[in-house]
Amino acid sequence: MENEYVKFDPKELEIVDYIGKGNPYLPPIPVYNSPITPHENFCRMLRGEHYLWLPHTLDVHYFFPYCVPDSVARGMVTGSSKFTPDMFGGKDMFGIEWEYVPQVQGSMVRPGKPFCDDLDNWRDVMKEPDIDSWPWEECAKEAGNLQDGRFVKISLFTGFFERIISMIEMTDALMAMIDEDYYDAIHSLCEFLVPIYDKIFAKYEEYFHPDCVWFHDDWGNQLAPFFHAENLRDTIAPYMKQVVESAHKHGMFFELHSCGKIESLIPVMIECGIDMWNGQIMNDKVACAKQWGDKIVVDSYTPDIPHDADEATVRKVLGEWLDQFGTARHYVGLNFGSHPLEYKVLYELSRKLYNP
Repeated sequence: MENEYVKFDPKELEIVDYIGKGNPYLPPIPVYNSPITPHENFCRMLRGEHYLWLPHTLDVHYFFPYCVPDSVARGMVTGSSKFTPDMFGGKDMFGIEWEYVPQVQGSMVRPGKPFCDDLDNWRDVMKEPDIDSWPWEECAKEAGNLQDGRFVKISLFTGFFERIISMIEMTDALMAMIDEDYYDAIHSLCEFLVPIYDKIFAKYEEYFHPDCVWFHDDWGNQLAPFFHAENLRDTIAPYMKQVVESAHKHGMFFELHSCGKIESLIPVMIECGIDMWNGQIMNDKVACAKQWGDKIVVDSYTPDIPHDADEATVRKVLGEWLDQFGTARHYVGLNFGSHPLEYKVLYELSRKLYNP
């Protein structure tokens, strides 16, 4: 069955249920009468098997556990009714203070007050967190069963470069990535972080059973990467490879969420064994999917369609967009302004495209 083509049946568009009814960020998501679950479809794509339709972000159950201090500090918690935006911000797992900005629904470290005066001195301020003391059981009990037919992603904020820029000023962090005098400090810091992330992944496996870890580490701005691929290989990449291997060891795929125009760094991601890259729209996702789709899955973003457009227009626009990718692996990223018919139309069009 895993590699069989299954012809589209219009009866599949019958809505058999709705999920995500309590999601504060999205409307309820329809569950279609599909031959397999969205979870299985997503996993088939990642395993390199034949999948039946184009996976969509609405096929994903995103989970931000409050038991990890970084979720609260960074301002993103799901699966709990305890937290409101006025409670976000505060200290992350290493005691670094984050300030929540309601207007952007996210947090940042206030500039001008670095946690560490110099990266060479990171050992003076960074202490290993007591991961066992975090309220894992309580968080898991409140979250309940995350497996609702969707693909489950669990988040871990503030990876390697983001961890550095949370500790010291941004300009100093950028200089450290190209100044070999700081490479020993970067290596020793990353060596310190890897077993901590590995232990968190083990807890994720034990308490939440997710399909994928969504690991956050921004590597660029809207115009270009922050650093060259060789700088990345010389510093962070060996440790990124280790956390990818850790995720796989604990039964999870690994997706890198990394902002900026960083498509030139895809070869490094592949070298690290990263399964998916969740990037931004300024990257040429069609070219990325066609060139690298056999080695890494990239997300993609549909064109903006006016909400008053009729179904024929939606089908035309999305059909032309889908044809650009052909059968190259990708999945649809979240566009909060997408047309209400997008999910349904893409399901039908891609079912027909992938199963001629």
